[in-house]
Amino acid sequence: MKFEPLRTSFSAGRLSTATTAGGRLFFVRHDGLAAVRIDGRRAEPWLPKARLAAAGPLTDDRVVHVAASDRGAIFHLDGDGSVFRRAPGGGAKLVRMTPPDPRVASHYAHRVGFAWDADGARLVVVGGQDRNDTHVLEKGARAFRSLRGAGPTHGTGRAVASSRGVYYVIENDVWLLAHDAWRLVGRLPASTPTYVRSLVFADDERARLLVVTQLGHDDPLCVHAFDASGAREIATDIRPTKARLLDDHDATMGFDPASRCLVVADADGVCAAAIDDEGGKRARWPDRALPRRARVADPPHHWYREAVAIDAHADARPVVIPPALVGKGQIVLAVLPETPFVPFRKAKSLLLLSHDPPYEAEYHTLAFENAFEVRFVEDELPPCLPMYGTKDRKMALRPAFLGRRFLEIDPAYAKRVDTLRDGEPCLASRSKIGGFPAFGQGGDEEATDGSVADLRCENCSARLRFAAQIRGPHFHAMSGNLFVYVCPFGCYGAAHVET
Repeated sequence: MKFEPLRTSFSAGRLSTATTAGGRLFFVRHDGLAAVRIDGRRAEPWLPKARLAAAGPLTDDRVVHVAASDRGAIFHLDGDGSVFRRAPGGGAKLVRMTPPDPRVASHYAHRVGFAWDADGARLVVVGGQDRNDTHVLEKGARAFRSLRGAGPTHGTGRAVASSRGVYYVIENDVWLLAHDAWRLVGRLPASTPTYVRSLVFADDERARLLVVTQLGHDDPLCVHAFDASGAREIATDIRPTKARLLDDHDATMGFDPASRCLVVADADGVCAAAIDDEGGKRARWPDRALPRRARVADPPHHWYREAVAIDAHADARPVVIPPALVGKGQIVLAVLPETPFVPFRKAKSLLLLSHDPPYEAEYHTLAFENAFEVRFVEDELPPCLPMYGTKDRKMALRPAFLGRRFLEIDPAYAKRVDTLRDGEPCLASRSKIGGFPAFGQGGDEEATDGSVADLRCENCSARLRFAAQIRGPHFHAMSGNLFVYVCPFGCYGAAHVET
C-alpha cells in the first residue's frame, strides 16, 4: 500500500498541523497560517495567509499550535499563551480570544495537547514536555480555567478531539477527559510503540481511535484500531513518502474521515493512502474507567528542590554593561545575582557571555571553552535578562527581578507522583535560578543526572552544579534553554544550550 498524490497547489512548511473538524480534515501551515481542506481527491483552499505584524504574535512557527472546532473555526495557541481565532470566510483577519498566559506558554510545536472539546464547547490544553496540568478555555471566556485533580502522566502525549470527548494518549495509556476530570480508559499493548514516532486520530464514524506507529525512520507504517474491546492491527506495510514521516517536521499526517485515508502534506504537495477495513463495522468508544497505577499523593520533602523565578521588566530601559567586562567578539546574555543557588566567592556579579553568534561555536557541549563563558566579576551590576525589542528585533538586556519561590520535584520521581511536577509549572519552564534543568530532549534520568555536571572546577576540583536556567528564544537560531552550572564555592562556571 502506498500514498497517491492529490490535486493541489498547497505545500507544507517546516511545521504544519493536521486537524479534523466536522468530519473534514484541514492542514494549517504554522508560517502564515494558511489552511486547506481535504475534499475527496483535492485539497481546497480554506483560509488565506493571516495578516501578521513583523514582530507580533504567531510569527514564530516553532511555538504555534492549531485546533479546529466542529464548525470549521481555526484556533491558534501562541508561544506566549495567547489564543487567536479565525472564522470560515473571515479572510486574513485574526481575532484575539485571550491575552498572554504563562500557564499555557513556552511549548514547542506538537509537544502539548491542544484540542477542541465539542461536548463542552471549549479548548483544552494538556501536558507538555515536563508537566501534566490541564487548562480549558470555555465559550465566551477571556482566560483559561485550570482543572484540579489528578491528570495523565507527565510528558508529551497526543491529544485528539472526538465525538466522545478529548482523548489523550501518552506512552501506552489512553485517557479521556470527562467533564472536568481525566480517567484512564485503556492501555495499548506493550508492542505498540506510542512513545516515539506515533500519531493518534479519531475515527468518529466507527467510534474508535487510530494509532499510527513506525518502528524506525525508514520502516513501513502500521495502523492499530483501539476501541472498547482493545487494540488490533488493521493495516501494515504502508510505505511512507519519506523518512522521519512521524516526527512532525517537514511533513504532517492526518486522517480524513470522508475518504477514510491517511493524508500527508509536505513540501512536495499532498498525498493519501486508503486504510478501509472490516467492512464498515462500528465499534464502541473506550470510556470505562480502569484502575490507575499507584502514585504518591504527598511526596516526601527530599523529592523536591527549591527554585526561584527570575523575570525581566519588559518596559524598563536597556542595561548597558561596561565594555571592559566584555571580550572581543562576545555579547552579554545575562547578569545573575548572588543567591543560595548561585554562590559568589569574592565577586559581586555573574556575567553570562556568548560568542556572537553563538551557534558558530560549540554551544551544546558543557565545557570551559565553548560558545559561552560564565565570568565572576568584582563590579556590582544589576541583574538583567535578554529580551527582544518590538521594532528592530534586536536583543537588549532589561533589568531583572527575582519572583516567587517554588518547588520542583526530582524528574526521576515525577511519574510516581499524583500531583503536578511542581507547584508552578509555568515558572519551572521559564527563566529560573535553582531547581532541576528542564531538558527539552532526553529522558527523566538525563534531567536528574544533569543536576550535577560532570565538569570540575579548575580551582578547587569540585564538580559544577546546576545553578540557573535562562529561557529562549533569545539566541538567534536557537530556541531553547541555556543552562548555567557553577562551582559550589563560587570559583568558576560553565554553560550550554539544550534546544
